[in-house]
Amino acid sequence: PFSIDYLKACIKSLFDSREQLKQQIAQSNSMPDLSSFHIVDKDAEFLANLDTVVMEHLEDESFSVQQLCGILFMSHSTLSRKVQGLLGMNVVEYIRNKRLSIAAGLLKSGKVLPGEVWFKVGFSSMSYFTKCFKAMYGMTPGEYARKDSQTD
Repeated sequence: PFSIDYLKACIKSLFDSREQLKQQIAQSNSMPDLSSFHIVDKDAEFLANLDTVVMEHLEDESFSVQQLCGILFMSHSTLSRKVQGLLGMNVVEYIRNKRLSIAAGLLKSGKVLPGEVWFKVGFSSMSYFTKCFKAMYGMTPGEYARKDSQTD
C-alpha cells in the first residue's frame, strides 16, 4: 500500500513530465528525445508502436489517420486524445512532423537531393512539402541542404 502523499507525488511527476515534453515539442523544430521523460511504460510502448507504424508507411502519401487507427486497433477519438495528451499535437501534425524530421535527416546526409526528398517522405506535392518544411525549419529544403553541407 502506498501513501496518499506518495501517489500525489507520482501523479504530479507524470503531469510535470508531460508538460515538459509538450514544451520541448513546442520549442523544438524536430521530434523530441523521449528517453529523458518519465513516461509510463504503456505510454512508451504506445509511442514506440505509433512511431513504428508511421515509419513503415513513411513513403505512402495516401496513408491516413483512419488507416493508422485500424493498425493500432484504436478509434479515431481515442488515438487523437492519446497523441494530444502525450505529445501536445494532433495525429496529422505528428505524422507531418515525423516526415519532415526524416526529410531533414535525409537532406543532412546528402543521400537525397532536395528536389526528390518530398517524394521519399510521403508528401504528394513538392510545393506543400516546401511550405511545411520552411514553416518547421525556417528555410527551404534546398537552403537547409546547402547550409548543412557548408558546416561539414
